[in-house]
This record gives sequence, C-alpha cells and structure tokens, in this order.
Amino acid sequence: MTNNVPNAFEIFPWNRNFETGIDDIDQQHKVLVNILNRLAWHFASDTSELTPDQILDELLSYAAFHFEYEEAIWNKTLSEAAMAKSHCESHQMFFAQVEELRNSREPQEEVLTRLFDFLTRWLAFHILESDRRMALTVE
Repeated sequence: MTNNVPNAFEIFPWNRNFETGIDDIDQQHKVLVNILNRLAWHFASDTSELTPDQILDELLSYAAFHFEYEEAIWNKTLSEAAMAKSHCESHQMFFAQVEELRNSREPQEEVLTRLFDFLTRWLAFHILESDRRMALTVE
C-alpha cells in the first residue's frame, strides 16, 4: 500500500536488501522510494490531488536534501577520494536526466515510460550498488 491508498501498488517495493546500515540514509531512501511510488500511482490511477509536476518537484527537492546529507557523510570520511567524487557526480546526473525528461516534447506516455525506467533503474543501482558500497567503505 502506498500512502495509505487502498489498492495502490508499488512500482519499487522496499525491502531490507536496500539497507546500507546507516539508519538516516536508509530512512531517507525509504522517503525517496515512497515518492516514486506515489508518482507511479498517480499516473496509474489519476486519483491524486497533486499534479505530476508537483510530485516530481517533491522528488527533486527531497533528492537534493538527501544527496547533500549523504555527500556530507561520504566527504567527512572519504574526503577527496575518487569514489566520493564519482558518487557526487552521479547525483548531478540524476537531476540533469530528470529535468531532460521533464522538459521533453515527446508524447507523455513515452516520456513517462522513460522516466519510470530511469528512476527505478537509477534508484535500484544507486541504493544497491553505490550507496551500499560507500557505506561499507565508511564503516
């Protein structure tokens, strides 16, 4: 169930395999996943009071907060390491790709397909691979 909406589905269901071992980051990841699931539910059901742009704005705003928080942790421990720089660059690429898709003049259905494909792949890779590796390195 997504945001207490009956019959809502999760395009990106959370499970413990996504946990990094850093509680604050894990809780923030859950919020990001919830926003993604709300966006997917909005398009699937068209019952939300929010517009897709409002939900995307929320996703981008929360991602900015999360990335800043996360980068502070990585930079405190890893400083100028190439791993930390690469991780930060991936955050910037996230924003660029979402904005590119948001501003696309392609048909909405195609843009939505590409957006959900990007978001689910990016979040899965970023959480499962990059954030978990960074957390293990920091520990």
